[in-house]
Amino acid sequence: MMRRNRTGFSCYFLLFYLVIATLFCSLAGEWGRVHLAQLELQQASDTAARAAAAAIPDGIASARAEAKFWAGKNKVAGQALLLEDSDITFLKFNSATGTYLPENFAPDTVRIQSRRSADRGTAIPLLWTGLFNLAGRRNSLDVHAKTAVRYYPGFSFNQTIRATANPFLAGMAPGSVASLNNPHNSPDYTGKNGKVESGPLGTNTVAGQKYTFDNISGDARHDPNLADYQPDGQLDDIGTNTASDRITHRENGIRDGSIPINALVGIFLTDLAPNDRRVDFTTPAFVIDPAKCPADYNTYESRNRLNYQPALQQVFFIGDGRTEDGRHQTFVAPAGAKRLFLATWDFYEWNNNSGDRTVKINPTPGSMVTVE
Repeated sequence: MMRRNRTGFSCYFLLFYLVIATLFCSLAGEWGRVHLAQLELQQASDTAARAAAAAIPDGIASARAEAKFWAGKNKVAGQALLLEDSDITFLKFNSATGTYLPENFAPDTVRIQSRRSADRGTAIPLLWTGLFNLAGRRNSLDVHAKTAVRYYPGFSFNQTIRATANPFLAGMAPGSVASLNNPHNSPDYTGKNGKVESGPLGTNTVAGQKYTFDNISGDARHDPNLADYQPDGQLDDIGTNTASDRITHRENGIRDGSIPINALVGIFLTDLAPNDRRVDFTTPAFVIDPAKCPADYNTYESRNRLNYQPALQQVFFIGDGRTEDGRHQTFVAPAGAKRLFLATWDFYEWNNNSGDRTVKINPTPGSMVTVE
């Protein structure tokens, strides 16, 4: 008796299971894509809420702008997240009850309710589920996220920085000299009587400490016969030395820079004098990384970063402490930092400068706590 050939039936059976397996794999992939979009939306909401909460001291308009800006920096399913005003709510949190106080209280909390939805034309598109009507005959899916962050103010203090504050005298002992080689042969001194400079003002710091600067007022001039300039200095007079020259040049162990004259500047130091023979300039904390903090501030980009991480004993540009569009700039103390000094920038002979500036220093930024 001859057996029937069933090879063709096996092929159909295998093809059927391949189709079913492909369908389920596609559905699983689509579920994963939607789940990833949900996670991305939550991350974007968290980022926007924290940025807005940190900006509450600058006012509601500034906080709302920060929320929209940082939301737009995050992508959800490949598209930047766009927040509307209605997505951003400002509230006053009551710690005792865990609820919110009436609207007439000054807000300290930002709630972000972000979404990608069909009514906005931004829902997450569905492929297989739309095809097989497994999502209620819809070919897209809404995703939502909510975050509320409360801002706790940090502490701050004011300092007055004179136009005669020579950054190359930062951390130097009384009687130290800077700006020796200048056309007028009139060097600057610290801690002496007469035509001298007492040095830049400083404050204690620790590695990783973040600083912002506010309420910078006052002017400086590097010559009694020339004009006064605001904290950003004279942007069309940044010096002729190239960035590479600045990186290699030191005075009293402090690195030079190409910086607008009359600008407000800073320097991070260890607890040693900057020219102490025990200072090891080869360690990574002393090496300038232009990607983290430039030595050359001739360009718009170099002066308008949001974050700067200077090297130890590198003079860095602060100016008014904000980008051109008004956002706070953050300056991070490098490893080994013990002191931060503020000074005024000049090319030589600080002692004939005039003017001063008052600066609000925020060494401990406000903390943020997620409450929803």
